[in-house]
Amino acid sequence: MPSTDERSEGKEGMRLNMTNYEQYYKKSIEALTQYIMENKAMPTEKVWNKLASKNDYLTSQSLGYLSGIKFSDLCKDIYKKYKKEKM
Repeated sequence: MPSTDERSEGKEGMRLNMTNYEQYYKKSIEALTQYIMENKAMPTEKVWNKLASKNDYLTSQSLGYLSGIKFSDLCKDIYKKYKKEKM
């Protein structure tokens, strides 16, 4: 059985991983928002995944999973917010 120290190190490692995911999520959402604003269109999953691969963003699947909605719905929500702010 692992010692108390080993268990707490594991938990600390999980916290660091979660922080990394939160940072990647935030960075990816910002990039997705910027893409939508600049192009005035939503990217396809294929286009986004290419950008994600090149620029170290989360894939469409990961963004969908973490946001709790499909990638296309996430893009629609961002696009609606953008259009609202523009008015």
